[in-house]
Amino acid sequence: MPDISGACGWGDKPEAKLDCRGAEDVRPQGNCSQVSYPVPRQIGQNYNGTSYFTDPVYIWGNDRTPDMGLGWSWGNPCGLVWNDFVREGRDYVLGTAKPGYSPYVYPHPLTQDGAVSEPLHAPANLSVVQ
Repeated sequence: MPDISGACGWGDKPEAKLDCRGAEDVRPQGNCSQVSYPVPRQIGQNYNGTSYFTDPVYIWGNDRTPDMGLGWSWGNPCGLVWNDFVREGRDYVLGTAKPGYSPYVYPHPLTQDGAVSEPLHAPANLSVVQ
């Protein structure tokens, strides 16, 4: 991930920007006193069909640690503390591969030197229904 440094006076920019908009504006949890971690559907959370669970975003495999754009983008009408909602190690992880990750095998194991190692066959036992 290259360093994003703008020419013509724009200055250095973050390479990745994380936000937690649900804590800033619509407030799906109610009024400001009811807003707490985790905000529904915020970064670092996932949903399994019945409940939410912590599932951080992993950023790795770069030749440098990216500058992270962290903080409120849409205002902060409740005066919330950013690190209460988005925290490194819990909601995002830098420089470590996601557990269970395995790189894509290239070339694909069914090919050998870029050629298909087993011939492809057309489907059999098909019929046309009108």
